[in-house]
Amino acid sequence: MNPTKLILISLLSSHIGFYSVFSNATDSDKKADKESSESHQKETKKLYKTVDKNGKIRFSDQPSPGAKEIVMEEVNSIKMEKPKVDIESMVEENQVKRDPNADYYRVMSFQGLENDGVVRNNGGTVTLSVTLEPALSKSHFLKFYIDGQLVGEKQKELTVTANNVEYGPHTAHFEVIASTGKVVQQSAKVSFNLLHVVRKRVGNVNSLTNDIHKASLPQHPKIPSYDSMKKTDN
Repeated sequence: MNPTKLILISLLSSHIGFYSVFSNATDSDKKADKESSESHQKETKKLYKTVDKNGKIRFSDQPSPGAKEIVMEEVNSIKMEKPKVDIESMVEENQVKRDPNADYYRVMSFQGLENDGVVRNNGGTVTLSVTLEPALSKSHFLKFYIDGQLVGEKQKELTVTANNVEYGPHTAHFEVIASTGKVVQQSAKVSFNLLHVVRKRVGNVNSLTNDIHKASLPQHPKIPSYDSMKKTDN
């Protein structure tokens, strides 16, 4: 046989033998590590309970005189995968649900108009003025309502006048809206009564009373003066 072939066969045989030995050693190491891990787990599952003379209870993984071994039941562990959290979608959802303008104004009230109050005007005119804190934003507008009906259009002014309002009970409220038309915040409804202005005519009443008294009082005869009586005697 060719010497070159003999050398190649010898080298190949030695290589195969080395690989077999290395594989067997690796498998043995893995098996040993597994047995060591299982043995360690079994050892750590032991727990001992002791009670001293004062009645204080102690637990330990090391046995001691008078200690009572507590049997630990094996619990099957389940490998849980970490949940995937989509941060971007959560942020977007939170932005949709939360209105950045919510409760922007801490004070929203009418000036000089209390609930169940009275507004007096003989021309059916009602003027509403409001207070806002903080001040009205540059991007916000106001809408006024009486009995749920819009008074005028959206505006920046804090005062509005409604004409031809019927006398009697009414409600009023106002809204703060964004430039897009979306309602940012709404005030509480206030009830009020529109009544006529009552004017007292004290002078005329007194004059009328005097005339009545004059007409009802009896007219006494006039007593003649001394001069007139003397002329009569002459």
